[in-house]
Amino acid sequence: MALFAYRLITILVFSISQVRGSCFLDTLKSSPSNNTSTKQIDDIYCDYGGIKYAINTTWTLPYPDCLNCQCSQYGLECCGFGSEAGIIEPPENCQLVKGTCEVRFVRQDDPSKPCDQGDVIKPIRHLKKRKFLTRRTNSTIT
Repeated sequence: MALFAYRLITILVFSISQVRGSCFLDTLKSSPSNNTSTKQIDDIYCDYGGIKYAINTTWTLPYPDCLNCQCSQYGLECCGFGSEAGIIEPPENCQLVKGTCEVRFVRQDDPSKPCDQGDVIKPIRHLKKRKFLTRRTNSTIT
């Protein structure tokens, strides 16, 4: 059972590193401090791309990463934003502009022109509220 769990965790870890457009987590790192006292103190930090980040810091990585990251006492959490926020399906006859984190669509037949407003998929802002009425007819309590 332990071997199965180890293999499953290994597969998940390698899968997570290949996922684009979602969040990922990493553990805190530690290294011995340059402390002159007799007690050993470890520096605790987050590491991303070979750069150390202090706990309670946040940062944004530009294109091509398009990540908002946070280092907390629980570890590193980074989430994609803009073009890396998730699966983006352009409207018909349009394509996503590459080279930026911003989500913009241009026409496939002429990339110098943006997609018409009618071609852009607009999110549903809110659903029309309906009032539901319940009526009891011939109800008796026994």
